[in-house]
Amino acid sequence: MFALRSLRINVISNICINTVGLSKQFSTSRILPNFYGPPKGDESLIKRIARKLGWGEVSKGALKLSGYKLYMKIADEIEYKNFFEVCDMEDTFASWFSIIELHVWMFSARLMEDKGEGKIVRNSMIQAMWEDSDMKSKKLEGAVASARRKQIGLLNQGFHAALISYDEGLLGNDKVLAGALWRRFLKAKEPANQEELLKQIVALEMLVLYVRYQFKVLNSLSREKLIRYQEFQFVPFNKQLFELAEKNRNIIP
Repeated sequence: MFALRSLRINVISNICINTVGLSKQFSTSRILPNFYGPPKGDESLIKRIARKLGWGEVSKGALKLSGYKLYMKIADEIEYKNFFEVCDMEDTFASWFSIIELHVWMFSARLMEDKGEGKIVRNSMIQAMWEDSDMKSKKLEGAVASARRKQIGLLNQGFHAALISYDEGLLGNDKVLAGALWRRFLKAKEPANQEELLKQIVALEMLVLYVRYQFKVLNSLSREKLIRYQEFQFVPFNKQLFELAEKNRNIIP
């Protein structure tokens, strides 16, 4: 059994049992406009002139390609099996999408710190995600075109709702973030017994640790490493997370 270290058990227990109404609370909230990166007014005059003239900028086509390459690396290197096991998720298309959308959100938040170029890469990365989702949905057994389009439409709605919920978790505390992760990964399922409750607590603690620590890693990357070379590493989604948290107590606010 994994040791429970970073989150308070009673806080997570309350989330598992009493947060059914949280989605209504979060659904109408708005994200602070300048949360990711400094406001545009802080840009120096020289930088603004250079940006308008296109000096030192990467071509839009190259940035779009970077977005696709970034998505491909993300999708290839995620430890899907670990997520399925820890979060007790079925190996389905919907479960795969819940995992991929979390990672796309984390990289989107980091990319928006690079403003214009980061936004182009982010949009391209998200486009690649939808193209990949569409191709995967076509391979599902018994997939009917009309039903498949409806499913993709529902995923799109859920994706935008998840972005808002995750952003609020990032802006807020671990309780808010855990609530967002509980709704997406544990499907807001109330535990049937104490054993199931304990499994949910462990899963939520690992998910929160994973997000907080992965953001620390992403924020340490330079623009060139992330956008040009797609150089990054995922933190392990297993019991090593607790060891990392023990060595780096400052990763959880």
